[in-house]
Amino acid sequence: MAEEQVVTKEFIVADQNNLLTIVGAQDEYIAIIESGLNVSINVFGNSLKVSGDETAVDTSLLILKNILGLIEKGISVNSSDFVSALNMAENGTLEYFSDLYDQVLIKDAKNHAVRVKTFGQRQYVQAIRNHDIVFGVGPAGLVKPIWQWSWLWLP
Repeated sequence: MAEEQVVTKEFIVADQNNLLTIVGAQDEYIAIIESGLNVSINVFGNSLKVSGDETAVDTSLLILKNILGLIEKGISVNSSDFVSALNMAENGTLEYFSDLYDQVLIKDAKNHAVRVKTFGQRQYVQAIRNHDIVFGVGPAGLVKPIWQWSWLWLP
């Protein structure tokens, strides 16, 4: 039986504040990547050293690169962004990750940008924009619109 070869690669972050943002409070964000891809991430100065299976390490570096790109654009990230990046990497759609943040749908009451968070949401919003009628089928939120518009069928 062949053993998996452990590979270590380095991810350098020039700005210390960006590094702190990527790592998260109490290493929260890198812990998401570590558990999701079964890698070990250690902080050394202005770099992150990622160890594990070569494929997992490469995927981790791609996720870190995409997250760093968001931070450099001034977009604040949270744990759901790391989870979305992990899911997109597993599904082979990570190349579209930064596209999710290019488009602001609306601004909330505190002037924070509301953006799509998943590739599926991105496809749904694009369908709404490009077609006259779009049907959203599924259990989440299906009953509410039916009850809101039920007055149309009442005599």
